[in-house]
Amino acid sequence: MKRRAVLPALILGALGGVLLLRHKPYFHIPWWFCLYLLAGIAVHPAILRPADAVARTITKALVWTTSRLFLGFVYFCIITPIGLWFRLRGRDRLLLKFPADSDSFWHRRPEEEQTPKFDKQY
Repeated sequence: MKRRAVLPALILGALGGVLLLRHKPYFHIPWWFCLYLLAGIAVHPAILRPADAVARTITKALVWTTSRLFLGFVYFCIITPIGLWFRLRGRDRLLLKFPADSDSFWHRRPEEEQTPKFDKQY
């Protein structure tokens, strides 16, 4: 837990410094959180357990949300238009439509493809 608290402590300290330079009245709030994290690093890591639990919960919620948004964007903005374009053009790469000139879905392969090639397996 100590290692996970170092970077947030540095970021909060820098944020407090930036807020102080911009003359914001609430510049001390990030510094209090920074001191809390530094106390947990220096004194006892058990102090950091509540902050770690909150950070993990927020991270899980953010990951769940962003993954749904990203996958939804990919599906609806990339995959769906491609599928609609193929349907409008009548493309049937999987040969799912029933052939009009045939009685079954069976496709005869050419003779050279039917002979086994055990010497060239790959």
